[in-house]
Amino acid sequence: MDTPTNAAGRPTHAVLIIEVTESSLTYDRDHKGPLYAAAGIGEYWLINLRERCLELYRQPVPDPASFSGWSYQDRQVLLEGDRVNPLAAPDIGRVIDRLFPSI
Repeated sequence: MDTPTNAAGRPTHAVLIIEVTESSLTYDRDHKGPLYAAAGIGEYWLINLRERCLELYRQPVPDPASFSGWSYQDRQVLLEGDRVNPLAAPDIGRVIDRLFPSI
């Protein structure tokens, strides 16, 4: 996936948004996610501190049932020990454990 850039080579559109959430989990998932999909953000990560998992959302699609008219077609839940590669930088693997603070 290519990052959209302007004539100066600067990014003009986010290709990945990462939210870290605990108390606002429902709002981030149910309100912000559909807004990001409507804006054409191809990938949205929700680092869920409550359940120590990464909710991975990809592929925005029209969705008449969503308040924004959009949602993500692909949703995965990754747990500690799993690996994730951002679509915009597939060579950069990240172990999920490194996303959470040690307790």
